[in-house]
Amino acid sequence: MHLIRFVRSNKVISIFGEKLTVPEEAVYQYVKVTINVKEQKLLLFLNGKVIDEREYRYNKGLYD
Repeated sequence: MHLIRFVRSNKVISIFGEKLTVPEEAVYQYVKVTINVKEQKLLLFLNGKVIDEREYRYNKGLYD
């Protein structure tokens, strides 16, 4: 699953209602968020480069 989000000065983006803080280097830029549901990981990309990786628990029942 891929999403695009704009990062404001507070460094917070919203993913399905969840607030995530992102690295300073992403402020005032668009980032691509990739959620790997099988591996339960979230990758954050800036200009094609991974700038953050974290565990992400996808609750299937919540989004079906």
